[in-house]
Parts: sequence; structure tokens; C-alpha cells
Amino acid sequence: MNHVRYQCAQAPDVSLNFAPEYKTDPMLAGGDLTFRADVNYRSAISMREFETAPNVQKPCTLLGASVVWDSANQLYGVRPFGTNLTNEAVRGTMTVASGVGARLVTWQPPRQGGVETTARY
Repeated sequence: MNHVRYQCAQAPDVSLNFAPEYKTDPMLAGGDLTFRADVNYRSAISMREFETAPNVQKPCTLLGASVVWDSANQLYGVRPFGTNLTNEAVRGTMTVASGVGARLVTWQPPRQGGVETTARY
């Protein structure tokens, strides 16, 4: 017998966020260095009202990291960063096309990285 459980769509049972950060002594790099890691876990969610296989996003853990350098006078900064470092495929939303029953899915961004620069005046 196939059992279908009804639950609130897009509502995980468990959602955890952990973001440790470490800041160095300003003398080490001519300014402050801050190392940060981001870990976000979400248990399985139903993308629609019924929890059947095609409608469920499996549990996922997303990892991100960054290093921030701020100049000693706090006027300039550079932040290289990476998001979704394990390149996890995570569905963002799901809808159904009326009349055809096709599922339309959007995906959260894949692995990305960049550099952000800051100038304060």
C-alpha cells in the first residue's frame, strides 16, 4: 500500500544554520582578516502539497566561505567568497502547468564565487 503524507509545502522539519567566524590581529596583514564559513542544512521538503517522490526536495547542506580583508584605517576592503561550494543541486520552487500536469522547477544557484571590493569615504 502506498502511503501519502500531507504536509505544508516548503516547510522543512529541521533547518539549521552555523556560521563560525575568526578575526586575526590587525598587524598580520596590514589590516583585519576575517575568515568565515557558512553551513546551512535543511531537511527534506515537499515542493507541493503531497509528499510523493517527484515533489520532494531531498535534505541538503549548503557550504559557503569567505575571507574579508579590511585595511588598518577601515577605508578599503576585499572579500573573496564562494557559495554552494559542493555544487549541490537544490530546487527552489515547483509549480504545475495547468491542464498538462507538467512540473515547472526553478533551481537555486550552483557553485559560485566572486570578489567584492569596498571603499568607504
